[in-house]
Amino acid sequence: MPDVHHNIKLSLKQEKELIRLYLEEKKDSSIISKIFKIHRTTVIRYLKRNNIQPRTNGEAKKLLPSAFKGKKHSLESRNKISLANRGKRFSQKTEFKKGNIPWFIKHNLPHPALGHTKEGLRGENHPNWKGGITPQVIKLRNSPKYAQWRMNVFERDEFICQDCGYDKGHILNAHHIIPFSECIKLDWEEEIFDIDNGLTLCKPCHDGGGYHA
Repeated sequence: MPDVHHNIKLSLKQEKELIRLYLEEKKDSSIISKIFKIHRTTVIRYLKRNNIQPRTNGEAKKLLPSAFKGKKHSLESRNKISLANRGKRFSQKTEFKKGNIPWFIKHNLPHPALGHTKEGLRGENHPNWKGGITPQVIKLRNSPKYAQWRMNVFERDEFICQDCGYDKGHILNAHHIIPFSECIKLDWEEEIFDIDNGLTLCKPCHDGGGYHA
C-alpha cells in the first residue's frame, strides 16, 4: 500500500486537478486520495476550501458501477426470493392495510405494473408533494450547473482573488457582479450562469470588501 500523507500541501495545479476529478469525472474522494497519496480527509478539506460540498455516502454509492446493472434475475431465482419472503412482515407501520387507498389511485395515476412514467410523479402528482416549498434560490445554488459556473469562474481567474491578488489558499467565493438576488427578481437566469458576470474573490474580500452593499 502506498504511503499516505496527512499534512501534504498540494500545488495550485494539483488542487485544480483534484477538483476537476471530483466534479467532472465524478471520482470518489477515496480514489482521489490514492491518486495524490494523501489522506481522504485532506481531499475533503480541499473541497470545502473551494466551497464544494462533499457527496454523502448515498450519493457516492449511486456513482459506483453496479455489478448487476443490465441483468435480470432468472425465473428460478425470482421464485426462490418470493418463497423466502413469503409470510414475512417487514414493517407493520408501512405495510398496506385493508381499507387504505393506494397512492396511485389517490393521485389518479396508472397502476405501477402498467409502467407509469417518472414524469407523472413530478410536482403535485408526487405522493410526498408539500406545495412547492423549495425556494428557487436553493434549487439554483445547489444545481450542477451552478457548481460548474463557479468552477469556470475560478479557472478563468486562475484561482486568484481579483481584489487583493491573494493565491495561497483562502476559501474562494464566486461573486455575481450583477447580484444574484437582482437576477432572481428580474428573472435573468442567463446572467446567473454567465461567466462574465462572475468574479473570483477570497472570503475576506467578499465578506468585507463592500461587494454586498
